[in-house]
Amino acid sequence: MIPRKYLPALIVPLLATFAHAQSSSALINEALDKLIEIDLDTTLPQALKTIEDKTGVPIHAGKQVYDTLPWGEQTKLTAKISHQTLRQSLTAISGKLGLRFSVGDEAVDLQPMPALVRIGRRSTIEELTALDALSNLKLDDKEGASLTVAQLARNIDTKLNAAKSAYDIEDRAGDELAKAEIRLPKTGSALDALEEMNRQSRATWYPWGRSIVIIPKEELVRTLLAKPITMRWNGVDVAQVLTELSRRSGVDFTIEPGAVQRIPPESRVIKLVLENVSSKQA
Repeated sequence: MIPRKYLPALIVPLLATFAHAQSSSALINEALDKLIEIDLDTTLPQALKTIEDKTGVPIHAGKQVYDTLPWGEQTKLTAKISHQTLRQSLTAISGKLGLRFSVGDEAVDLQPMPALVRIGRRSTIEELTALDALSNLKLDDKEGASLTVAQLARNIDTKLNAAKSAYDIEDRAGDELAKAEIRLPKTGSALDALEEMNRQSRATWYPWGRSIVIIPKEELVRTLLAKPITMRWNGVDVAQVLTELSRRSGVDFTIEPGAVQRIPPESRVIKLVLENVSSKQA
């Protein structure tokens, strides 16, 4: 227990840190709403650095972002930004790349859309275009009450055909999951509706070539866990290893509270070399 006489000394730095984080976040949000003029024709990392140099807003893209893009860190970004805010520009750029952004305490963070991670490999240009098409495909209000998985799949497929899209729905959810009901917002895109399906049912989805595939979550988990990985751990705590395996496989791990702590200390340090081994085997 911390003696009461030391509490003020601890609280003041904590409050200062919290205030600094709030101030930094507020400054970033202010900068995001300013108009910018930038021409970009370079790799994504260099483009993000150029935006930061011109606006003062740090933009971070982690390894997971580049692991999902067609050419990783060599993915090209070409854009002419004129009379738009930085927020509008980042929304457009990230949408074309299958990414989303959030404002953190110190920087803008880019993350891949969940559907991009579920592909389980680097995406293709076709698949990025599919996500962009779904985000621009609006659902009617009458479709916003309650739909089964099968009805949602048919409705989106019909709208894609009506829009003369190159994409179509490949529904492999099965008879049982097809009957699951999804509550959807009254307004939103087809992409939002599919993500609601992922949250509310045991069905999930991802783009694959020119198809929007709907499958049971169990099937996706088995597929992702079979994906080969190459990793090396030399004296790393088992909790960190499991976290890394979860990130690399794209599968969320649920660990029973206290399970890791019950492992004897001498067995928690992992030394392991994996060469093209599945996450399941690991």
